Amino acid sequence: MLHNLKHNKALHERNVFLTISFADIPFVPEMERLRLDNLGRGFWRIEVMYGFKEIPDIQEIFSLCDKSHDMAFNMMETSFFLTHETLVTSKTPYMATWRKRLFAFLSKNAVRPTDFFRIPTSRVVELGAAVEL
Repeated sequence: MLHNLKHNKALHERNVFLTISFADIPFVPEMERLRLDNLGRGFWRIEVMYGFKEIPDIQEIFSLCDKSHDMAFNMMETSFFLTHETLVTSKTPYMATWRKRLFAFLSKNAVRPTDFFRIPTSRVVELGAAVEL
């Protein structure tokens, strides 16, 4: 949000901070899945809990918000701001160089957040950052 405010000099009418967590149980009952807090001035916090066997789905989260809290979202009018980290190896002696390279290589094979959370890629804005290993 701060990057968007800094670069575009604009603040959206409704801003939602979404946190998705996973419980140590296989399934979380639908009634316990969502917590929504109005922070005031157009800011909301949504906390969603899934079981470790469940697959998170943004469409499902939006329908839960509408059904249980009367807060409707239109997927085609919603923008998702995600971070994208690029891992780079450094010369610090904390970890062996081959391990850093292996970790950076394996992280490239990880599932993208848009696929994992089922977010339409046409609605995503990615903000990049380089992270040194």
